[in-house]
Amino acid sequence: MALEPGDIVQLKSGGPLMTVVAVEKAEVRCIWHSQSAEDIRSATIPTVALEHIDLADDEDDEEFED
Repeated sequence: MALEPGDIVQLKSGGPLMTVVAVEKAEVRCIWHSQSAEDIRSATIPTVALEHIDLADDEDDEEFED
């Protein structure tokens, strides 16, 4: 998986949507908004634990649900 800064990702096991801010070898630095603490969180996460989320596809699907 080739991730780039600005991509939206999520843990394969679920959780909040996160924004990629840096990519280094097999790790990705992500930030996200913490709902419970109402602040910005960050972490370095192994790439194998993430899946890329394409928000454009989600918006297209909503148009056809009528």
